[in-house]
Amino acid sequence: MNSLICLLTVFHILALVQQKVFIAKGKRRLVYLGIVLPLGDYVLRFFLGELWFYSGNLIFHSFFYQGLFWCIVVLLFWIYSRDLRSSIKFLLPLSGLGFYYICSLFSTDELFFGAPFFSGSFHLDWISSGYLIPSVFALFLWLIKRWSEMSVKTISRLSLCVLAAFIIIAGIIRFKAENAAAEKVENYNALSIMPANSLLTEWSVVFYADKSYYSQRFHFVQGWQGQPEKAEAFDNFAVAQKVLNNPSIRRVYLYGFKNPIIKIEFQNEALFVTISEFKPLIDFLWIKQIKIIHSRSNQVVDMNVQYGTII
Repeated sequence: MNSLICLLTVFHILALVQQKVFIAKGKRRLVYLGIVLPLGDYVLRFFLGELWFYSGNLIFHSFFYQGLFWCIVVLLFWIYSRDLRSSIKFLLPLSGLGFYYICSLFSTDELFFGAPFFSGSFHLDWISSGYLIPSVFALFLWLIKRWSEMSVKTISRLSLCVLAAFIIIAGIIRFKAENAAAEKVENYNALSIMPANSLLTEWSVVFYADKSYYSQRFHFVQGWQGQPEKAEAFDNFAVAQKVLNNPSIRRVYLYGFKNPIIKIEFQNEALFVTISEFKPLIDFLWIKQIKIIHSRSNQVVDMNVQYGTII
């Protein structure tokens, strides 16, 4: 979900270096293609479902799968043209994917760039998915370009400065919130710190202890806001652990939610498992709730997903 900000950022960088280092239009388009291709996994997500999306086997996000595909394209083009220099340019989409990875590194997205060899996800949780403020600012500058008479270089510089400042400020405030949380509760487990608004002025801090969540807002100037909110993470801990033995459900539980709550119901020899998010997120697309019909033989019979948005 970070393709837009990544496209804008790379476009602005190329616009600034274009006069010193000429980059042909075809090569630039290949870089942009590498940035856009990860959207293919979001398209597949609506057909294959959440169990696949969080299985760690993403296709278009994977450096291995994309690298294998583009290496085959390079080989075929070299056989056809016998021009190695022209063939190598087809590896440029991998640089676009690299830029996309850097943008995703600071965001809250759970993405798997190491498939199929590495099924983990690493990100810093500094900025909500989509980079709303920097994206809106850059698009606004391009919208008023005709009336403001700003040059492409000026727009590029301003957009990149705002993006850099936004990332730095997010990192500083999150570091401050993390230190405040460490002082508040010395022996905390599974601590998550997420932006509570797009301006990053407030952060939602969640502690986990004794099978319960404790959440409180942290303001970057005023400190802690209000009283902690408590919620039970499991209504039946033993049965929930049995359900989580299913690898697919466990990965959705770990990567599809930031602070998941599990509720279990027994009906007609089947388990009705509801996994919901403890605190609402402000990402463009996040899972609000998943209802899974789970058989006693540890199989997923049916699944229903409710999504949340930034709105």
